[in-house]
Amino acid sequence: MRYKIISIFVLIIITWVSSFAQEQGRELKEPLTVNGDKVEYIPEKNVMVAEGNVEVVYEGMFLYADKVTVWMDKNEALAEGNVRLVRDGATFYGDKVSYYFKENKGKIISPRFEKYGPWYGKGLEAEEYEKGKYLLKKAYITTCDLEKPHYRFQAKLVKVIPGEKIIARNVVFYIKDTPVFY
Repeated sequence: MRYKIISIFVLIIITWVSSFAQEQGRELKEPLTVNGDKVEYIPEKNVMVAEGNVEVVYEGMFLYADKVTVWMDKNEALAEGNVRLVRDGATFYGDKVSYYFKENKGKIISPRFEKYGPWYGKGLEAEEYEKGKYLLKKAYITTCDLEKPHYRFQAKLVKVIPGEKIIARNVVFYIKDTPVFY
């Protein structure tokens, strides 16, 4: 029952804020849904803060985290702690995610993906450069599922296009920490 009350409260706030955003010319294409164990709206800052099992849904994008802050006037969100971003058949995990709803793009700090076909990957940062297309910086890909893989293909830039391909250029092949081919 409590969950339903919180969800209804959040829906009312989102409706109110979206009407305010329309007046400001910052209208989103679809409603933004935010759920969590604790959801608080701060009207003087036009900010929503959700904590505990947070789920944000917008245009087929699902963002899960321990804490999410949404700046309603900027149409931006910052997710922190056990972050998972699911979109277009791709699932990324990371420490933090900044998401820009108007552009439908995000940036992931310390991204990793698991089981994209046979591939696993990890990087320093990832950015959605086009809808559903991701660019990982200082990243590696491998088919080894260990935390520290036995081997990996490492590159400065790795493009991931879910359902299609992974592209890496100027790749160095490592076995453990030793570069073998470059």
